[in-house]
Amino acid sequence: MTNFDIVRAWTDAEYRETLTAEQRDQLPGNPAGVVAVDNDELARISGGARPIVTTAITCTQYTWLNWKACCY
Repeated sequence: MTNFDIVRAWTDAEYRETLTAEQRDQLPGNPAGVVAVDNDELARISGGARPIVTTAITCTQYTWLNWKACCY
């Protein structure tokens, strides 16, 4: 396999599925590695544990309606 084919197999799942089992076995490991995040960590990272309010509703309305921005 060429370097182009290897990188494409790493990044394109549809292309990877077209490879034979032998070709998939020849692929080196992806240098980015395997990323696994459990649900608790994902909730903490994304703020899913509790809702976060970042701005006042009136400020959002002013900005949305192209009035003046609330904060300069």
